[in-house]
Amino acid sequence: MSSMYVMRMIDVIINLSGDAVRKAADFYKDPQERIIVLFDDISLAPGRLRIRKTGSAGGHNGIKSIIG
Repeated sequence: MSSMYVMRMIDVIINLSGDAVRKAADFYKDPQERIIVLFDDISLAPGRLRIRKTGSAGGHNGIKSIIG
């Protein structure tokens, strides 16, 4: 079984990142379950990492546009 990993840094306004994520997913034919989104969260202490499979946007408009 082969795997391909793509790391993409979007170059759009963060509030519109959902469209860029959808276009990349369509291009690579990736289902939603295989997409991992990394972003900063001011509510976490520096150096802290939180990993969640589900959840809300927590007021982050860029994430809101992705899960939206």
